[in-house]
Amino acid sequence: MTNRGAVYDLRLRTIDGRSYKRIFARDECIVRVHLEPAIGRRRLRTITAAELLTLVKTWTEHLKPRTVRRQFGVVRAVFRFAVERDYLGRSPCRSIKLPEVEHTTRPVVVAAVELERLAQALGPDHAPMAYLGAVLGLRWASVQVCASGGSTSCARR
Repeated sequence: MTNRGAVYDLRLRTIDGRSYKRIFARDECIVRVHLEPAIGRRRLRTITAAELLTLVKTWTEHLKPRTVRRQFGVVRAVFRFAVERDYLGRSPCRSIKLPEVEHTTRPVVVAAVELERLAQALGPDHAPMAYLGAVLGLRWASVQVCASGGSTSCARR
């Protein structure tokens, strides 16, 4: 039971699919698209820390640090699961250094006065969208506004 695919499948079966549907889909995609082409279908005990370090360096060349960390998190979780279930003695992920993530500052929530000014600038037809966006915490990048026939609707992208 030390085949990487079998261990990963067993780990996924322990996750409640209803609660973690997006996580399950993301992890499955990372395994299929990034890990299987790089590592192949080998037994976990044959994968070394040096190979994982090379994998991280390869990812770092063309992916952002946060993506590298997310993808390696899946690798680490598979090995941790194998160690916890006694399929492996120890994980080769122990000493892998990951790239530092730059922390981005989020825009400050607009003050009530600014929101009122924005609503007035949008006019009576679109002012409710400004208030709705403020209440729901929407960012402009996640809002699709459709205006037709004198009515406006808002949907998440």
